[in-house]
Amino acid sequence: MTAGTSLDDLSAAPRSPGLTRSALRWYVACGLVGALIGGGIAYAVTPLLPTTYTTSSQIVVRSPGDVALFGSAGGGNANLNSSTAAQILRSPEVNNATSDLLDDRLTPGQVAAQVAIDPVSNSTVINIEAQASTPALAQELANAIPQAYATVEAQAYRQRADEATQVLTTLRDNQQQRLDDVQKQLTDKVTFVTGLSGNISNPTERANWIQSTLETDVDYQRLQNEAVAITQSINDTNDTIQQSTANFAILESGVDRVITAERPESAVKSPNLQNLAAGVVAGLLIGLAVAYAAIERRRVIDPAAAAMTLGAPLLGTISKDRRLRKLPGLADLSEDTRLGNELKVLSSSLVLSARRRGLGSVVVTSAHRREGKSVLTRNLAAAAEYIGQPVALVDTGFGHPTTTEVFDLVDSPGLAEVLEGGPLSQVLHYISFGDGGRVPVVPVGLNGFATEPGRRLNEHRRGNWARLFNGFDSLTALVDAPAVNDHPLALQLAAAGGLVVIASPRTTLADLEVIRNRADVSDVPVLGFIVNENRNGRRSKADKPSRKAPSSLNVVIDMPDPVEAR
Repeated sequence: MTAGTSLDDLSAAPRSPGLTRSALRWYVACGLVGALIGGGIAYAVTPLLPTTYTTSSQIVVRSPGDVALFGSAGGGNANLNSSTAAQILRSPEVNNATSDLLDDRLTPGQVAAQVAIDPVSNSTVINIEAQASTPALAQELANAIPQAYATVEAQAYRQRADEATQVLTTLRDNQQQRLDDVQKQLTDKVTFVTGLSGNISNPTERANWIQSTLETDVDYQRLQNEAVAITQSINDTNDTIQQSTANFAILESGVDRVITAERPESAVKSPNLQNLAAGVVAGLLIGLAVAYAAIERRRVIDPAAAAMTLGAPLLGTISKDRRLRKLPGLADLSEDTRLGNELKVLSSSLVLSARRRGLGSVVVTSAHRREGKSVLTRNLAAAAEYIGQPVALVDTGFGHPTTTEVFDLVDSPGLAEVLEGGPLSQVLHYISFGDGGRVPVVPVGLNGFATEPGRRLNEHRRGNWARLFNGFDSLTALVDAPAVNDHPLALQLAAAGGLVVIASPRTTLADLEVIRNRADVSDVPVLGFIVNENRNGRRSKADKPSRKAPSSLNVVIDMPDPVEAR
């Protein structure tokens, strides 16, 4: 990188100034159009929010003074009011019971989310509003809540009644036991006084004396009063037990009246303003996404910044052309087209520059995969042959599809064999194209280097490659090499040649900085870069290579040109 390039330059968006200035207009235009279209659709069509049906029921709980509990009006029912009942209606127990009544068509959580409990202030009336996706389910849900509440309250009252009865029964038993003890003491007192009256023979006088003696006995009077009090307490306890049972029957449901829900006739729909807002927001987001996609497809690297970063000149620009995206991707060089002329000028400049520098190969690479490197290398080789510059198109077997697959040379000898010392004449395969054009192709080969996962170039293979394309013969190799960031093979093959970088809309200045640094370390000259404005997308089935050679190409195997064979 030259002294004039800073880290701030690398962090800048790698777009041309014109495109950067128009980006905001793209976002504004697409956002407004998307918002208008989305708002119009949302306003005109069925509401976007889910359709729900709403209905309501009511329950009237018993007021605190309606029932005398344990002999005191409202004494045990003081907490039974609308606020307390509303809390019980919102409880998990009621939600679980409601789910059971609906045969688990709604979970307890869904019941809680779809039911609203609204107690009327200073009243025993509670409103229950239920929502559901169908009218029938909404009605059943609204009516199931009071039933579930009654079930839960009945269980609570039954439990309290059982506990009260148990306590009162224990109290009565203790009172009865005390009464029996007092009565025994009274009997003992009467027996003792009767024994003292044995000297009185007259029965009437004896009875009067016994009665007067007992009436003057303070302890006897105390016991007699206690017996009367205990008897009254036992009677009161029995009455309380009976009243508790009666009150339980009355308060078992805790509900005085239930007003059932009616089946809703119409659905609750979202207001048009809400639909409009949702449509506008959705349309705006879609519009911004479309603008981003359009800007990304139009994005090109700034040639001046790229040349400064890479330290190499711009060799040319390949304009957008749909023909390059269809296999085999060879342009018609016989016609006077912009694409054909660009390819001819580029190939001539590359071959002449390589020969002037004594370079035997021109290695075409890029920073990433799918930047159009293989297609452009094939077209540059065809253009060089078309204008009379002898080249050999060499495929290293990277990319999808590879040049070997495109020209149906998968089962043919090639680069793997010459790297092991084989003659070039046995691996050249001539591909006829266009109007009398013919380009020699060296496919990836059959074995050895071609089948190695790492595609290694050891000392022996590097030596064979350097001897094969040494810059002194008339034949120059145009190598379709892997991306520099994916594999070191491009730099290894360019050790006796030069490097040409393809810059696509995916390439950034930071990518070019990495390529420049790696080329400097490897002592490989960078001849320049080519801007490819075509943006590769996903290949369709029609674009995938077939096992049969394209009809517009003629594959001639093992027919070396006498000048190139050695």
